[in-house]
Amino acid sequence: MKYHKLRSRSFAIFGTIAAVAGLVPAHLGAQSGFSGDIVCLSTRKPFLLPGVCESTCPAHANLANLNALNYGGVNGATFCDLKPGTPAIARDDRIRQFYDLAVWNKILGGHPIPRDPPKLVLVAHILNNYYTPYKASMFTIGFGPSAEKWAGLTPGSNPGAKPALMVNEDLFWLTPAFVLSVMGHEMVHMEQFQRRYKTSIVGIQTVVAALRELEASSWELRKDGFPRSFKVTTPLVPYMQEPEQKEEEINYACDQWDVSKAVEDVMTGPRKEVYGQMLTSWLPQDPWVRQVWLPQNPGWATHPAGPRPQVCKSK
Repeated sequence: MKYHKLRSRSFAIFGTIAAVAGLVPAHLGAQSGFSGDIVCLSTRKPFLLPGVCESTCPAHANLANLNALNYGGVNGATFCDLKPGTPAIARDDRIRQFYDLAVWNKILGGHPIPRDPPKLVLVAHILNNYYTPYKASMFTIGFGPSAEKWAGLTPGSNPGAKPALMVNEDLFWLTPAFVLSVMGHEMVHMEQFQRRYKTSIVGIQTVVAALRELEASSWELRKDGFPRSFKVTTPLVPYMQEPEQKEEEINYACDQWDVSKAVEDVMTGPRKEVYGQMLTSWLPQDPWVRQVWLPQNPGWATHPAGPRPQVCKSK
């Protein structure tokens, strides 16, 4: 499913381009004061972004940190590493192994090289271990440019076909917490794909799509306590860099407006008698809408959307 296409992405675009180019200042931090999941092994200094660590971490060792290095380098691998245990990522040596290989092409000592492409192995590990009951084998996973900023999930094109998960490779140069959050956003959409409704959504698709994005954004920010099939409960936003945190907050605000506008269009449109009734019937059939959105929006049918917030407008 889609992130909002029209909103400003200046924060995230800056973070991605600058991180890849090594231009993000080393002091860029999280609003929570969290110093980062990445560590420079030669200085023990923590970093939020792998690109900043890579561009500033001295590539030398001494007797005090030789044991900590414990890896075989590939193509002049960096001295940066994912920490063995952090608040954002559970103590998980396997994700550390796969992350280092996917981001820096670096092999931790004692671990074999996986046969599959490193980024695929990392995404598969995240899905298999953090977002069960969903497994990587349930999806067709690809990498590269797509219609989405960071990742997108689309249903299978034919009955029985696997949903397609497309991941932008620039995602891996952002904070590990943001990577986990983006994967979780898509797994919320996977839950939505599995829901069944008695009422057709023909004529109310814009409302349904907007509500699904709002639900996924709400999960990322932990705005509600709706029960999920997967068990990632650790808040991830406190362990992101500030531009990523702001992006998620902007997404949530814009998704709220999108829902209001889509509802307004249906309830005041030329076929409001037909589609308004369909929407009234569909809303309580969706479990998240019934348990979270409807109680928060008792006047939804007549509430005006108002002008589009400035932060949501395209550049």
